[in-house]
Amino acid sequence: MIEITGAQAVKTDSDDSVNAKRSRIPANTKHPQDSGSEADMELDELLNTLIIPDKAHMEERTIVLDDADAYVGSHVNMGYGIIARSIITGERVKIGGNIEGAQDVRIDMWSEVSGSVKCGLNAYIGEYVKIGHKLFVKGDLDIGNDVQIGGGFEAKGWISIRNPLPIIIYIIIYLAELFRLGRGEEAEKLLEELFEDEEAETANEWAEGKVLIIPAGADITYNMMRVSGRAFIGSGCRLIGNVRSTSMTMGDENLLFGGIQTRDEMMIGGGNTIHGDLTSRGSIHIGANTHILGSVSAPRIYLHENVLVDEGMHASEGVFITPEGDEGAEVKPDKKKSAPGKADDASQDICEMQGVSHV
Repeated sequence: MIEITGAQAVKTDSDDSVNAKRSRIPANTKHPQDSGSEADMELDELLNTLIIPDKAHMEERTIVLDDADAYVGSHVNMGYGIIARSIITGERVKIGGNIEGAQDVRIDMWSEVSGSVKCGLNAYIGEYVKIGHKLFVKGDLDIGNDVQIGGGFEAKGWISIRNPLPIIIYIIIYLAELFRLGRGEEAEKLLEELFEDEEAETANEWAEGKVLIIPAGADITYNMMRVSGRAFIGSGCRLIGNVRSTSMTMGDENLLFGGIQTRDEMMIGGGNTIHGDLTSRGSIHIGANTHILGSVSAPRIYLHENVLVDEGMHASEGVFITPEGDEGAEVKPDKKKSAPGKADDASQDICEMQGVSHV
């Protein structure tokens, strides 16, 4: 083992071509790609939200991202390694696998990586970080005090032994120096480039495939993904583990080996396959051609008539069906035909075929 020390240094319009692409998603779904919806969040709330981008795959011991970045908040327990474009972790993060970044990799202080760390550009390793195996860096290595590397390290660029400066502090110091030198126009231009498009800092934009965000304090293991805030899952993902969050928005064509449990509303897009139960204290919306290999339980359930539920549905206030061809219409109960706890006649027939029970 090498120890390094040193001095401190739904309501969609059916005639809209954009919405037509996602016509299978329930009408009230706040889809991750719908900019300007109620799902828009400020940056601080964004970083407290689990966001899994499009085409993310959970392999045996690794989360593989398709040309996307990864941000892991502080005090996160991860049973997986990460392969991404660039990777940033907070303090006291535990990574149960390898880290491989095509660009920069930044690991903050007191974090632990059980496997190796590979970096395509520059690496920033904070104080007291532990790396179980080898560290490979193709660019420069900025490393803090008392870092332990189990298999040694290899860096092709400059090596600086110090505590890497936090990014936000670096930006503040850089801006202050520009203003001190009388180069205020350059500082303003930099700020404009950083914050010119605030909408890009929303969960809706980021869930299009740009970044994986694991919020602080999250627990991501082989059988559980537990977060204290919201969860957004893109499209074309392959995921493992039960999901626990306050709310859920899922895109299309996902494969989830686990169930979903939320406190608030749950939105499931079209063409998904979920090997588990869906349970929510709020309403659940399910898009066309989704297959639930479990049960669905919520006060109200809204689903397309092509949805398949293996183990039945339980809804205290009713189950409401969207017929084929009406995916763009908002799903509402018929007040003349149904009351709380009762579906209309057409919906009731389908409910009986799928084993629905009304409590």
